[in-house]
Parts: sequence; structure tokens; C-alpha cells
Amino acid sequence: MNTEHPRKYQCDKCDYAAPCPVNLKRHKESKHGRIRYPCNECEFASTTAKSLKRHEKSKHEGVRYLCNECDYAATTANNLKRHKECKHKGVRYPCNECEYAATTASNLKIHKESKHEGIRYPCEYCEYSATQKTTLKRHRESKHEGVRYPCEFCEYSATQKGDLNRHKKKKHN
Repeated sequence: MNTEHPRKYQCDKCDYAAPCPVNLKRHKESKHGRIRYPCNECEFASTTAKSLKRHEKSKHEGVRYLCNECDYAATTANNLKRHKECKHKGVRYPCNECEYAATTASNLKIHKESKHEGIRYPCEYCEYSATQKTTLKRHRESKHEGVRYPCEFCEYSATQKGDLNRHKKKKHN
């Protein structure tokens, strides 16, 4: 039985297509609308109330979903489920064009687009091109917009948030 729904409700502002009108409405509001749900405790702002609630629970209330097989602690139930599938059950998503096997369906999609379809996201300011939109965004912010993440304990400044977190863990814990 095919559980795939045809995506027949096309967004008029981008390539997104939804299986039903409700999903298309939700997409338009979150991606193209001006509605933002700001966090009262930090600079985070979400495009959906659900995402804001998830942020508040994980970042400010310390809600964690603990793996019963190792020390991993996830910030969402979905992340814990993916962790267990990948790390403890060995679930993989094999590429049908090469020997690559991804740990998530979204990673397989990125692999196929970049390796087999040649999809790249070029920087409008230099010769750089990325395999993912998020990587291009990070590149633009750090190389062309000067975005930095300063350490509050020393003079160190990172170009990526993950690098700052690793620095603080290594140097200040």
C-alpha cells in the first residue's frame, strides 16, 4: 500500500507543494508570512508556536529525553528516536546509486542532491558553493557579514556557534 500523498497544492512563492490545503496554509504562514513567535528569555524567534514551545522546553526548562542504552540526551522525542534507530538499531538509508548509506532520510536526500544531481548553492559574493542551503547561510554570515560568536570567558571569537560551544567545553569546563 502506498502511503505517499500526492503533493498537489503548490505554493505560489516557492517550490513547496503540500498534500492538503491545511499544510499549504501552515507552510505559507511560517515560511512567507511575517508572523514570528519570539522567546521571552533569549533572542530566538520561531515561525510556529509549536517550535517556540519546543525551544522553550529544551533550552530554558532543561527538558531532555534520555537514551536507556547510553549517555545520550536529546532535546526532542524525535531526536531520541532517530538516535536509537541509528546508533543502537543500525538503521541506515542506502543510496540506490552508490555505496553510501545515510543515518537519516534527510541526509540521504542531501547526499543524492549534491553527489548525483549536482545541486549546489553558490555564494553571490565569491566563488564558494555549498551542498546545503544552511551551509551557504553559515558561509555568508561568517565570511561576508562578519557574524562572530564571542566567548564570555576569554578573548576567543568563533565563526560558528558549534565551534564556540566546543571551545567553552574544552577551555572553560
